[in-house]
Amino acid sequence: MRGSVARGLLGLGLLLGAATWAQPSPAPPAAAQPPSLERLERECTGGELKACTFLGMLHGRGDGVAKDLPRAVALFQKACDGGLGTGCYNLGVSHAEGLGVAVDPKQAQALFQKACEGGHAGGCDRAGQGLHAGRDVPRDDKRAAALFQKACDAGHAAGCGHLGEGYKSGQGVPRDDKRAAALLQKACDGDVPVACFHLGGLYAAGRGVPRDDTRAARLFERACQRDDAPACFRFGVSYAEGRGVERDLGHAAVLYQKACTGGEPNGCYNLAVLYGRGQGVSRDDTRAAALAEQACTGGVAVGCLALGDLYRHGRGVAVDAQRASALYEKACAGGVKQGCQAAGRR
Repeated sequence: MRGSVARGLLGLGLLLGAATWAQPSPAPPAAAQPPSLERLERECTGGELKACTFLGMLHGRGDGVAKDLPRAVALFQKACDGGLGTGCYNLGVSHAEGLGVAVDPKQAQALFQKACEGGHAGGCDRAGQGLHAGRDVPRDDKRAAALFQKACDAGHAAGCGHLGEGYKSGQGVPRDDKRAAALLQKACDGDVPVACFHLGGLYAAGRGVPRDDTRAARLFERACQRDDAPACFRFGVSYAEGRGVERDLGHAAVLYQKACTGGEPNGCYNLAVLYGRGQGVSRDDTRAAALAEQACTGGVAVGCLALGDLYRHGRGVAVDAQRASALYEKACAGGVKQGCQAAGRR
């Protein structure tokens, strides 16, 4: 029932890099009366770049003023041109997400780099993500790692998480599981759910830290509570196998469903297995077939094998030998030996 979850640095980045603009530092105290629009306009016109950035965020979000993304972009541009790293960062987010301007990854990368040079740790992290991904710039994991280090040193938890994943996988830096664990712990403590997920994987495997299934399960739970789908899948496996928690297939099914709904196809496959066997849930071949289809479509080759078997035997779907054969071929192409055998290959 175990599936694998492949997630590299981008897995972390996709959750962390998307999109919110950043407030210039220091932000007003939570209890303080927010500055009026008139005051922000006056200060921005007078060259106070932080005021321009705050004003841009208000226009971008429609907070107390009509939403006006082009106006927000213009204000971020003014702040960036004046050398404020936060302005460059927010302008980079706008170009990366197509907020008030056309999506332009290359321009976004340049702006994140400029933000980093202007002292914005989030800019260093986003610039590192761009270099790791090779989006419109040559991929350079070594430079990306240096940027993640800079972000982490400045207290940016996501940067620590990216750097930790680099040490875990040996991308841009020598592989060092102990160093990876320390960095991922720092990121997890900084409320980065996916870092908790990766750290849980290290504890489950005993890499860089003593193996501790209970600690791993708690870390998977923490990330799952923040809707990290792969973490929900791994937490489900913990319950299915009784690793770090008492074995409970019913609870495993609930977690696999959450993982599947969240876009983790391994969760769909493992839940299909439970429905097909009637373990932890009432047996339901139709439901099993639908879940196996989701898993197969999501790239889980063993899901294609399972769905092929269901079509072959007419369980939950009408018998369809041709469809079964095609699914076996797909499973075989995905590296599943049983798929090759079922397709008549040896």
